[in-house]
Amino acid sequence: DVERSRGLGDVYKRQVPALSGQPMPRAGQPDVFGSVAMPIARTMLDGKWASVSATLPGKGVWSSIVGAARGASALQQVGMINGWVNRRLHFVDDRRGGDNWAPAAQTLQSGAGDCEDYAIAKMKLLEAAGFDQHAMFLVIARDLVRQADHAVLAVRIGEDLMILDNMTDRVLPSSSVGDYRPIMSFNAFGRWTHGYRVAKPQPVQFAAR
Repeated sequence: DVERSRGLGDVYKRQVPALSGQPMPRAGQPDVFGSVAMPIARTMLDGKWASVSATLPGKGVWSSIVGAARGASALQQVGMINGWVNRRLHFVDDRRGGDNWAPAAQTLQSGAGDCEDYAIAKMKLLEAAGFDQHAMFLVIARDLVRQADHAVLAVRIGEDLMILDNMTDRVLPSSSVGDYRPIMSFNAFGRWTHGYRVAKPQPVQFAAR
């Protein structure tokens, strides 16, 4: 079971211990939540992804946070930007209107968006602050607790992929988050679907007769 605590409108997802023996995410691949990412040529979401791929303009309501993040370490950058976006934006569920993906500048100027708008805004803010584009992935996932689609930003720091989520200001390694099953991932250089390693069955041994 997954436990959540609610306080001041924030939802804190349970952190679970990383499974011993679980392979570390491969460099350049969004192997989030214990999955294996598999490159694909196209997806049904390519049009939406293309519509939000533009870089942020040089000046805007984001200028101060981008300036502050530029001089920080990678881990500090993701913590600063994750918290800043979570505080600035008001969650609005647009699924009834067709689940539109908004460019980061539009989302940040309006101060509202849904989960993928939060994740896209964080990606573009980190990009503007100098974070490696190869190391960031927009992840579309299934929330196994709420039984709903969700989106987060995964960024590689060291050997793990860290998860930036609109549900919490905590930045956790994907190996310790047990609530999500990834479906599709995107970045500036590729698209991926996700699967899981299957252990080979042990040979059946029969007792001597």
